[in-house]
Amino acid sequence: IRCSGSIVGLIQLNDRRKGRFTLETIELLEGIAAHIGSALMRKRTERVLRESEERQRAILQTAMDGFWVVNTQGRVLEVNETYCRMSGYSAEELLTMRVADLEASASAGEIEARIQEIMIRGEARFESRHRRKDGTLFDVEVSVQYQTSNGERLVCFLQDITERKQAEAALRESEERYRLTLAAVDDGLWDWDVPAGTAFFSPAYYAMLGYDDRE
Repeated sequence: IRCSGSIVGLIQLNDRRKGRFTLETIELLEGIAAHIGSALMRKRTERVLRESEERQRAILQTAMDGFWVVNTQGRVLEVNETYCRMSGYSAEELLTMRVADLEASASAGEIEARIQEIMIRGEARFESRHRRKDGTLFDVEVSVQYQTSNGERLVCFLQDITERKQAEAALRESEERYRLTLAAVDDGLWDWDVPAGTAFFSPAYYAMLGYDDRE
């Protein structure tokens, strides 16, 4: 039994009588063997694809980032366990929801416009805020790819960046307090960041030199 030039099986018929198998019979058997070969190869291909999809699904389920598959209407089609933990929803609940049910920083109209833009560009990366089941918010960085191989859909990876955003906000507040402190003291102070090649001078230092701090 051959398929695409490869031997995938064997059919053997034996008869002690000479000339028992005519050319027509042999051709018929070869045709049957070709059909069997095609069916076997199709089954083998289906099994390989199924195993590949199962391995991919297992990887996505254990990924550190959240994962979505969303259709072009914004309905959630697939979700991994990581995003379930991030949002507090079960997979069954999320599969009944739309992006607009989870998105906290954009309206339904803005989400629809973003999806259309991604379909044109093919991909996107942006930051957003999502709403957990308990109503609290968390920050996410979203990476999206538009795919058409298995029907139109958006494949999304979502990273929880809440701690990073909080750290950035705390740093900004600390820097602002530092600047306010320097502005309030009479001593002239300056700070030189050698690696960055930048320097900061307090208003009092400018005044000591006779300059305006805008000069």
